[in-house]
Amino acid sequence: MEDKPWIITNKDKALRALQMTELEGLQEIDRICRKYDIHYSLSGGTCLGQARHGGFIPWDDDIDVDMTVENYDKFEAAALKELDPSKFFLHCRKTDDRYLRSCSRLEIVGTKLSTRKWDVRNINTGVFVDIFQLSYLPDNRFLRKIVSSSLFYIRCIENFKMYHQVARKVSSYKKYLVALAAILIPYKLILFVEKKLQRCCGNKKTGWILDDAIINGNTGGFPSEGVDEYCDTVFENIPIMNKAKSSAYLTTIYGERCFEWLPPTRRVSHHKWTEVILKEEMCKDLPKNYSDYLSIRYNLDKLEQMERLSAQMAKDFISICDKYGKKCYLWDKNFYFQYADAPGRYFWNKPMTLAMYRDDYDYIMSLIDGEMTDGKYFFQNRDSEPLYRYGYTKMRLNNTLIRDVKTPPYIDEKINNGFYLKIIPLDKTSNVEGKRIRHLRINNILNRMFLCKYRNNSPRRFARVKFSTKCKLILMLPFSVSFLEKMLYKCQTRYNHNDDSDILANCSDDVSKGKWAYLENINDPETISLFGMDFDLISNLHRAGYKEKAVTEELIDEEITVDIDDDEMEDVIKERMTDTDTEADEMLAYRRAIRRLFRAERIISDEEMLDKYIRRIQRKYAYCFLNYYDSEDYQLSVLRYDEKTGHILSNEDLFGYN
Repeated sequence: MEDKPWIITNKDKALRALQMTELEGLQEIDRICRKYDIHYSLSGGTCLGQARHGGFIPWDDDIDVDMTVENYDKFEAAALKELDPSKFFLHCRKTDDRYLRSCSRLEIVGTKLSTRKWDVRNINTGVFVDIFQLSYLPDNRFLRKIVSSSLFYIRCIENFKMYHQVARKVSSYKKYLVALAAILIPYKLILFVEKKLQRCCGNKKTGWILDDAIINGNTGGFPSEGVDEYCDTVFENIPIMNKAKSSAYLTTIYGERCFEWLPPTRRVSHHKWTEVILKEEMCKDLPKNYSDYLSIRYNLDKLEQMERLSAQMAKDFISICDKYGKKCYLWDKNFYFQYADAPGRYFWNKPMTLAMYRDDYDYIMSLIDGEMTDGKYFFQNRDSEPLYRYGYTKMRLNNTLIRDVKTPPYIDEKINNGFYLKIIPLDKTSNVEGKRIRHLRINNILNRMFLCKYRNNSPRRFARVKFSTKCKLILMLPFSVSFLEKMLYKCQTRYNHNDDSDILANCSDDVSKGKWAYLENINDPETISLFGMDFDLISNLHRAGYKEKAVTEELIDEEITVDIDDDEMEDVIKERMTDTDTEADEMLAYRRAIRRLFRAERIISDEEMLDKYIRRIQRKYAYCFLNYYDSEDYQLSVLRYDEKTGHILSNEDLFGYN
């Protein structure tokens, strides 16, 4: 393995091992092609990496090659005879009836790569090299547009039939047409039309050519000059074939500035692996959990770093509030998970929530942009981004990314999606129990209906939601999102001018389910320490309409069986975690709390408990990339690599702050 200046951390080493495994597949393709006089070339990011880096793009994790339809037919026939089945497997339509795409994969036997959509469809894939087919397009501009667009959407239909997902490169209003066509049109007919379009120019060379990589989008093809002409070159010090003139191809796909290094914030792979298994000889210098460094799955190290980062973000915001004499509190204890085998470590469970009086909240938000001038944070609310509709503010950490599955995809692609914590305003509610319950329940219903309107605005999502949600959506059809926002705001602030009220509630979203606290408890908060930082926590929270129920526990051989109602869940956890004295009692309380969190009805081990905990987070937050702010071993060093000086840059070099 050749040393690179950016291969420093365990993540760097794991990524390099994956690249070297893929390189074995490229060498096998080259061997077969040279033996049978078949021409191929590097494609996509691999071609760009060869031109710009002389090998892999340092943050890339796959290899792409392409060949004309004629050459591909020869290669497929030769590979099925030549490949050693103990080492390689050609995954294509001929070798797997479930494989429906036109491009094929040369997979390394004894390895594994998986993603969410492959896991759902139970598709097993080894570490692979993508092999794309190149089709000549008519020189006539009008015909070329028809043929290229037809091929693109046919391949999107094939992708939907295979994975039941529409490719992200399809524009929003066409997604439904692609899905409908995939359901109605037989696959054999699609395959027949695709073959006819691929060979519409016969074997005649034309001035335009198109590959079958959906990720490139509907490019309309690119000039064939130099693309279907081949030369020998070097990739990672290994002789391979490539395009004789790749510049036109690369600038068509990646733009005129493609030969410049990307800024650090964009140095990420588009793949999101959920599991990576390599051959034993490639893992000698890697830790046993090397898959964690390459996958998007959460583990204890990642969750601890996320919680630590949340605490630091909260402290930074509280320092601004202190500067202006405004109070800011932790709202509820959401860092209540602690693994039994890891005393003293706290793990992220959901975004940390800070709470402020409504007047203080409005004041701080009016001047926050002037305070945060270093570019580290971004404050997201209805004023900062029109597409953002929540009633609270999100404090985002720039140069990071977290995918909240509740955010609609069309919004997710257009707003800042950095790692965040929530800042909520606290509104007054009635002192009279009946009025308070009615106020908070109406507010909660309005919040849920508003979010249904905001999130579930597509026919596909409408078809998948439960009946009660369908009814809410139907009821909300006559109203605009703006109108619902105004109704919600009036409900939230209904009692704010009532000077006699001494109860404050979180009315900004539906997650709180009507939680409220007495003003005296807010003014006399509990002080807690998290990662060496002290915070004021609002304790003794109540829920509108909540009635305590008896909770049964049974301690059997240090294992606990618990049955608890969902509405009691967070309150019981909070209660159990604050009423502990000794370290042993505290650890037992954590274990009780986490079992209540999952409403366990049987005795479970710590390993099962941890697995349930992580899967629960994975369902809500698909992935999280902390980039510069990740722990050392999980950080990709090339994000900090300066190609001009050859040095790894610090935070101060990159952003101007430590």
